[in-house]
Amino acid sequence: MVRTADRTDDGGLFSLTIGFALARRCGLPVSLVSGSGDALSEALVRNQDVAALAFVGGKSNGRDIAASLYDREKRYMLDFGPLINPRKVEELRVMYSEAVGAGAINLFEGELDEARFLPGQDISAYLAPISLLNVPRNCRLHHNEPFGPIDSIVVVDRVEELISEMNISNGNLVSSIACDDPATAREIAGELRSFKVGINQMRSRGDCDEVFGGMGASWKGCFVGGAYLVQSVTCGKSGERPFGNFPDYTLLPERR
Repeated sequence: MVRTADRTDDGGLFSLTIGFALARRCGLPVSLVSGSGDALSEALVRNQDVAALAFVGGKSNGRDIAASLYDREKRYMLDFGPLINPRKVEELRVMYSEAVGAGAINLFEGELDEARFLPGQDISAYLAPISLLNVPRNCRLHHNEPFGPIDSIVVVDRVEELISEMNISNGNLVSSIACDDPATAREIAGELRSFKVGINQMRSRGDCDEVFGGMGASWKGCFVGGAYLVQSVTCGKSGERPFGNFPDYTLLPERR
């Protein structure tokens, strides 16, 4: 199994290196290849000796990897991550300015507290939380997940409109519904392109043995977590179909 991470910070690289060193010391059959994603990704993804791949990183690289694996008999798990560098901060600032300029209401715009950082620390990749109300439909923030600390609030009048707005990004990992009528909440939950839905409670992307995955555009490949993590990288019986979201089928474990 090869795990590739599209990360530019040295801290993550050092942590990953130590983690793999400890795993090898304990006799686990894992290895770590370090280098530029542009130079390594295609070679690793297309290498016949690599039987399974887990990727955490940007959408563009994740999309390229998914396209490369489309016609290959290889297990893979893709999870697109959050803020990773100053360029992402600037991208979100542009999207924020675009939304406000088009009429979105700025409910809250936080500020970075320099007292919380080390003297001279580079904070160019940090963005303080922002909350917007009624982002216009022609703005990117209305359709795209920001993958950063920008929340948008949309006011709706009908249940059908609520479902449509919650499904605007074509899939997400976790949703939550607060409703006085549990039966209505369960009906809404059944219409959402969400892998997990919390009804009058918070849900996590994956704790302990709870499976982790997603629907639609939020996740491609095997679902992981607990026993599913082992299944995702293990060849089972002939014809076995692992739980996951694949181009030719989606197989969901029983919802809890």
